Amino acid sequence: MKQLTAKKLLTFLLKYQKEGNDLSKIVINHRPDRDSDVELVRAIEEDLYDEETNSTLESFVLINNTEEPKPVKKGKKGKKGGDPYLDSIGSNYGILYNYLDEKMIEGDEEAERIFKYINKH
Repeated sequence: MKQLTAKKLLTFLLKYQKEGNDLSKIVINHRPDRDSDVELVRAIEEDLYDEETNSTLESFVLINNTEEPKPVKKGKKGKKGGDPYLDSIGSNYGILYNYLDEKMIEGDEEAERIFKYINKH
């Protein structure tokens, strides 16, 4: 399955604008598939840059929740709820969330456990 490119999105939007639609009054929604509930897209941001030079933008990301994520609480050894793996990650959420998302798509149960832990704290 092909991914949507920024050029295809622009062409799509311009078509509707040419038909007389005011794009400033049309909201963007997201559905994982056609049978899913609609989620309102609140923002679009730069996402990934090329690995080699980190200077060529390769993707944008649509954001549903624009609130800053809570920092991962550090657990204390021997204290219930502490997770040494998560404690060692730090706070680079963008990279972590992208990595976990890829792993969850692949069916990685450990990635799903970590994702749930982070969102719960």
